[in-house]
Amino acid sequence: MFFTAEEAYRALGFSDRKIRLIGIPLMGLLIPLLFFPETLAKGPLTYSIVTLISIGHTLVFWVGNRWIVVWFRLRFPSFTEVGKRLIAQFFAVLVFTISASILIERFIHSLTGEGCGFCTEQSYWEEISVGLTMTFPVLLIYECVYFFQRWKTSLQEAEALKLTQVRTQLESLKNQVNPHFLFNSLNTLTSLIPKDPQRAIAFVEKLSLVYRYLLEIDASRLVLLKEEMGFLEAYMFLLKQRHGEKIQFEVELKEQDRHFRVVALATQILVENAVKHNVVSEENPLTIRLAVEEDWLVVSNPLQAKVLPFGSTGLGLANIQERYHLLSERQIEVEKTETDFIVRLPLIQVITPQPLPL
Repeated sequence: MFFTAEEAYRALGFSDRKIRLIGIPLMGLLIPLLFFPETLAKGPLTYSIVTLISIGHTLVFWVGNRWIVVWFRLRFPSFTEVGKRLIAQFFAVLVFTISASILIERFIHSLTGEGCGFCTEQSYWEEISVGLTMTFPVLLIYECVYFFQRWKTSLQEAEALKLTQVRTQLESLKNQVNPHFLFNSLNTLTSLIPKDPQRAIAFVEKLSLVYRYLLEIDASRLVLLKEEMGFLEAYMFLLKQRHGEKIQFEVELKEQDRHFRVVALATQILVENAVKHNVVSEENPLTIRLAVEEDWLVVSNPLQAKVLPFGSTGLGLANIQERYHLLSERQIEVEKTETDFIVRLPLIQVITPQPLPL
């Protein structure tokens, strides 16, 4: 029974063609040096013959044991069956190695015309020891690569699961924000239409821009701060129309800062949290500040805490933290002083490779 290249790849988890092309000749060259160094003194012809025979040995043991590994991997594909597979595979390899060693020893003596009268117990053990020396490095290579691939796959699956959870959380956030925000925005728009039609038109344009961004943005990636701020400015305009002078925004960004990247929707979540958790009134207007400090985007507001009927879920801030964990090595910093609540978002600089000169 022969396995197709596709079956072997599925069982091994990688293409071992290059390993075989390099490993078989290399091991065939090393075996005479390790077990039969005296052949070097018998001249190049003898050494060459022994080396060719050694390469033939290696080919037989490598191909045979590879077949066993592939068969058992296909027979026990689940990672939960690794223990059972390794035990069964070990005995199968041992039986094959001993049997092949005995047959090879007999075959060599029949070729040389010496017959099996020269097949002594010592020569058999020598052949078996050579066979095992060839076998276990081969098995070690395949098992090490197998466990490395499984480890890498498990990491990728864990990261993918985290990303899926974060996306689910973000969708939950959007679903919570959209109805309330839309309801409040429509109320504001209703009051604007008879008083100031031009402002009402501007309000609808900004509202459209906000919802387009919310619907189209991929929350699993980093976005240019320029894009995020374009969306945030529209969002702040809507808040300003709703709250008037009760809310103020102080934005200190330079043009060069806008080419950094941040996690998508992070700034909007922070601004929304500031409005949600703090008193916004004529007596206590809320000022939200956004500024770049070195390679951080700092979002801060004074503590004017209001009592929420159901408390805070902490979902928005946790969502930002988790997405930064997945997309960047740097993490956000949260600081709560006696007077202010401050969040520092890392600004990520993505270096684009420059084309080589022609």
